[in-house]
Amino acid sequence: MIEALQNAILNKDAEAVVVALADWDEDQRKAAIEPFNILMLALGMERRVIEPCSLGLDDPLVKQKRERDGIQQKFRWRKDLDKSLLIDHEMSYIAWLGGYGLESLEGCIRFPTVPDHEAWAARIMADRQPPWWDEWYATLTGKDRDHREIPPGYWSQLYEQKLVSADDFPAVINEFRIGLKEAMEEAPEATKLVLQDIPACRELVYSISEQEYQLLEPKPWVPVIECLHQENLLDVKRLLESLLKALQGPLNQTERNGCLILMQAAKAEPEMLAELQAEWAGLLSDSQAVVAGFAVEQLKQLEKAGLLDAREAVTALPGIFSHKPKKHAKTAVDLLARIATDPAHRREAVEAAAVALMHPNKDIQKSALELLEKYLQLDDEAALNTIELHLETIAPTLREKAAALLQSESPSQTETVADQSAPPPADSTFIDLSLLETRASAIPEPVKELLRVDEAVKAAQEGRADLSCLWSQQSVPVLTTAAPLQPIETVEELIDVTSAAVERLEDPDTAERIISGILRLYNEQPNGFKTMTSALAKRACASIDSRPQRGLTGGYDGTAFSLLIGAWLERKPDQDDCLFLDTPLQRFLNQLNQRVRARTAYPLISSATHAGGWLDPRVWVERLKAAQEQQTEVLDTDLERSCLRLAPEHRTAAREAARELNAPYQALAMTALGGDGSIDPALPPAVWIAALRTRDAWGDVSELLAPEERAVITESIAKLPDVIFPCDYEWTAGERVANSSIQQDVISAWPTQGEGQLETKQHQNTMRQLLEALERDENPAEALQNIAAQQNKPTTSFRFLPAELHQLRPTLAPPFLYPYLATQWPMKLDWYWCLATKALARRVESGSSVDTPFGQFLLPLFELDRPLTLMAARALWIATVSKDGSARSMATEVWIALAESDRLDLELLMRALSEVMAGGWVKLNRASEVLAEVAAVSPVHALCATPVLEAVLISLDPFPRNVAALLEPLDEMSELLGRTVSAELKTRLESIKSGKAKPLAKSLLGRADTITPAREAAVSGLLQARIERAERVAAADF
Repeated sequence: MIEALQNAILNKDAEAVVVALADWDEDQRKAAIEPFNILMLALGMERRVIEPCSLGLDDPLVKQKRERDGIQQKFRWRKDLDKSLLIDHEMSYIAWLGGYGLESLEGCIRFPTVPDHEAWAARIMADRQPPWWDEWYATLTGKDRDHREIPPGYWSQLYEQKLVSADDFPAVINEFRIGLKEAMEEAPEATKLVLQDIPACRELVYSISEQEYQLLEPKPWVPVIECLHQENLLDVKRLLESLLKALQGPLNQTERNGCLILMQAAKAEPEMLAELQAEWAGLLSDSQAVVAGFAVEQLKQLEKAGLLDAREAVTALPGIFSHKPKKHAKTAVDLLARIATDPAHRREAVEAAAVALMHPNKDIQKSALELLEKYLQLDDEAALNTIELHLETIAPTLREKAAALLQSESPSQTETVADQSAPPPADSTFIDLSLLETRASAIPEPVKELLRVDEAVKAAQEGRADLSCLWSQQSVPVLTTAAPLQPIETVEELIDVTSAAVERLEDPDTAERIISGILRLYNEQPNGFKTMTSALAKRACASIDSRPQRGLTGGYDGTAFSLLIGAWLERKPDQDDCLFLDTPLQRFLNQLNQRVRARTAYPLISSATHAGGWLDPRVWVERLKAAQEQQTEVLDTDLERSCLRLAPEHRTAAREAARELNAPYQALAMTALGGDGSIDPALPPAVWIAALRTRDAWGDVSELLAPEERAVITESIAKLPDVIFPCDYEWTAGERVANSSIQQDVISAWPTQGEGQLETKQHQNTMRQLLEALERDENPAEALQNIAAQQNKPTTSFRFLPAELHQLRPTLAPPFLYPYLATQWPMKLDWYWCLATKALARRVESGSSVDTPFGQFLLPLFELDRPLTLMAARALWIATVSKDGSARSMATEVWIALAESDRLDLELLMRALSEVMAGGWVKLNRASEVLAEVAAVSPVHALCATPVLEAVLISLDPFPRNVAALLEPLDEMSELLGRTVSAELKTRLESIKSGKAKPLAKSLLGRADTITPAREAAVSGLLQARIERAERVAAADF
């Protein structure tokens, strides 16, 4: 009896398993359990035995089975085993299927089906017709089913086998809400039958948008919708209306994209689309470009079918021109051109086309001008006013063409237009260079030298920009430009701010205020506190899957924030929550959580006083003094973190105030602030390293140590990045896997001091100690032995925050977390920019994502005086050439901020770009689009973007086939500024003889160098930014 089943299992034949079991009654199945178990154990599949089973792998019956049937025992995976000895995964599942046909009620409840073999399992169940069927079904569909349920795909298979009916569907409807799409994928024919027969199942399609997470992965729903459409069972209008309604709600970008995918799957006929034209017209002004683009495509279909309400369309179409994508705007202009042929709608179409001149793409502007040249009439006053309004934003090479449309106006207006052929924007302010030169002369020489003020003045006099950024963060003030953080003052305010942040949080400083607020106010519980915080506790202290993923408690680090909030709200933590808190931030928050629960927490020493994580040194000393007076048991991690957050200014004043402190805080403050102080063993090494790094973030801190202190530096500590010796990086951009959508770690980067540097430092340290021993008249041989013994002495393992920050990895996280990491050591961010390059490169060929908003990494570059470093420039270029629209939009804003604040460094940018391009995945057309958009902001931005784009072109040898994409924005910038290209680029351009690039090269080669009013405004604006920074530095109290 068992032989047929055994052969089916050994042959890995699921169909044969079903046939072998088909005619067995319940007694035969019970009798087959022991021989089945012996077979499983003989094969080494002890996990497939049917319980209870008293046999083992080495039982005599099992051994006899192996010998009699020639069965080779297999094993679970081990590195040292040959593949032939490993358990066959496929056979294991076929064995599971065989056991499923023998199992008792309890066994079939424990495992309701066999994964990936549901069709055969359903046939086995249908053949068997077990006497306990009703109890099995009731147990798995009842309210007390204890997380075990019948998967929708399997239920569909059971329905196909007529084991369940439409009347049974209400019991599994909740499973189908989530699992219908998977059922269609796993059991398409059976699920189609369920959809055809059961209206309640079809109803689920119209509530997709109401189910959490369903719109995040819409594609599996497409076959369901297509099936209903093919069977004429889909109410297309109802589905479209439900999704249109969802678009009006609080969805994120990914969910809104999901709505569009499902609308597309509905395959609505033009007549149905026409009934919803008002809705499509309304979406043309949607904040998301892809939604507006979808809407314009629907109008295009209506126009093609002759069903378009042209008057309604022309009123709404201008909304599409506020979006960047060229494709959507071109569709709209083409649609307007066809509408304009109808005299009844010509005027409105012309007015709408004039709005297209605001679009940043030159081709769209050109198409709009061609339409206007053909259909504009003298009495189209509204359109003429719009053209005049947008003259300043039209591509410089098209302005003459646009101005010609206004030539028929009054002489005074014509004169105004002529004066605007290449003006600075209306909001730009021209400053006389002589006034700026006077201001520059008053700046102290050391500051001039630091910021290259004289070089900037000379460049401005010659009508160009000095793109350099050579200062360090430690040499410029930050507290004058960073916003002061307002502490949360009351429990009520803390509840409100935290509740909002738990739902969604993008501002890293809000996270800082919440942490600080909890540590100051956790002991205050007004009347009704439990009621006031019940909703917050339910959201913030839920399981990781149930917490809002885009708020303070979302993502991998969210558990640490959840624990801290739970401690404040006196909620008992889950015992597993603390198991995976291994990053520096997670461990610090967990320490705070434990202190709050123990009611030994205190106002943090390290709480930032200003945005970006900066801490005023004067406030820091006051906090140390208060902690000393109150005999507060301060966390070592709090002290370490506080040192690394100290701002560069006010250190002299803080150092004087620190003289009133007692040990060990006085020595700590003196060491951190640049005074005299020696290491006090009362504080751990990690705190002292942080203090030394505060004093000199980029130097060799062993130089700041006394001889006896240097002697305790071990090799293991010396190797840690940014602990004793300053960190360098090995950084490489690798190749991407072709045609892969998988996020890849294409950046290889790790911190290093270099073996040579480390050996040199160790040798210098040894020689220094030896000389000091000789000065004490010690025996040289004994001294060397003592030094060697000290260096090789085992040391306690310490965690050093500067070193640990280099070990962070990109993770899924809410938007606030990435820039919040930067606040842990804001002075020296190369560790952070290195992490940013890895994260951004993962999504360089992926669309926008709400789950990995890596563009947020760039936020620190908006700080007014933060210098652009090489590692930051790498991150900026990766975001600039990314397909991820969110990252590229953030990069665009950063370029704009860097340009207007005079923080671009041409040499550094080009070095970074060459290193990023080494990976072979950079698409420079994306970079040209970003730089073109930056240049369109103002003449200052054009003056900064032009040399960058020119340097990019010079670096390309030979020119790529799509070089026109780079030449076109350069031509526009050069036209605006009256700037000729360099002699080096001229030589290269002369080689272009054909293609779209030919006329652009000709235009660039034929342009003479003429300082336009726009360039005058630009050079003065850029020089002013340089001088303002110098004046801030000169006025700062360091």
